[in-house]
Amino acid sequence: MERFTWTELADMVQVYGAACGNSRAARHIYQEWHPNRRVPHYTMFASVGRRLRERVSFTRADGQGRRRTVTTPAFEEDVLQRVERNPATSTRAIAHIIRSSPATVWRVLRDQPLFPYHWQHVQVMGPRDNPQRLQFV
Repeated sequence: MERFTWTELADMVQVYGAACGNSRAARHIYQEWHPNRRVPHYTMFASVGRRLRERVSFTRADGQGRRRTVTTPAFEEDVLQRVERNPATSTRAIAHIIRSSPATVWRVLRDQPLFPYHWQHVQVMGPRDNPQRLQFV
C-alpha cells in the first residue's frame, strides 16, 4: 500500500465528505483541489473514511489488520522448551499449540542459534565405500 502523509489523509477525508461519500467523485475533487499531489485510487477515500470512523485514527490495526504476537521472555522460553523436548516438531505445529503464527516461532528460533530445519547428509561415505571408490577410479 502506498504511504500518505497525515496531511494527505486529512485532505482525503475532507474531500470524501465534500463528495457526500462518493469515492469516485472524491477522487476527481481531490485531483482538482491538489493538482501537484499524487492522486490515490478511488477506494482509498472510502477506506480512510471508514478507518477514521471505526478507530478514530488513520492508522491501521497492524500492517494488514492482524494482531502481532508479542514475543515476551516467557513466550520465547515456551517455544525453546518445546523444541528441546521434541526437535523434530515443526514450527507450524508449535505455533498451533501456543496459538501464534509460524513466522513468530521462526523469529524466536532464528534469534537463538537454532534453525527450524535439520541438516541432512544426502550421501555418507561408510567404511566399506572407500575400497569400492578406489576400485571404481
